[in-house]
Amino acid sequence: MKDKEVIRQYLNSIWETTGNNPNSITREDFDRILNNATHCRLIVLEGSITAIMQQLRSELKSILPLNTTYDIALKVCHNPHSELNYNVIVQLLTLIQDFMPSSNIVWGSNAQIIKKPILILLLIGQFS
Repeated sequence: MKDKEVIRQYLNSIWETTGNNPNSITREDFDRILNNATHCRLIVLEGSITAIMQQLRSELKSILPLNTTYDIALKVCHNPHSELNYNVIVQLLTLIQDFMPSSNIVWGSNAQIIKKPILILLLIGQFS
């Protein structure tokens, strides 16, 4: 998704179901990027961590220009019984940093009951 208003509407609907853990990334982090970025892109990934890593790699390859500074908000929601652990979070952050070395990333995760093992919301903001 690239249109800011479509992204905002989607986040409004998804935030109700994923909750807002005060120790995690907040809606304000996403709103700050939406309000200040020249261009935004929201990537939503669900499923197993193996599938998510492959999908994320494909999505990041399609983002140009790569030499631009980006602000990124990453929220990882996971089922308490999923295969998510700190090493997986580091792999996700490393993958993003490999494709976007000049990015500023805020991230958080929280365990909750969701349909898929893992849900990732990745908002990328580009500033002119």
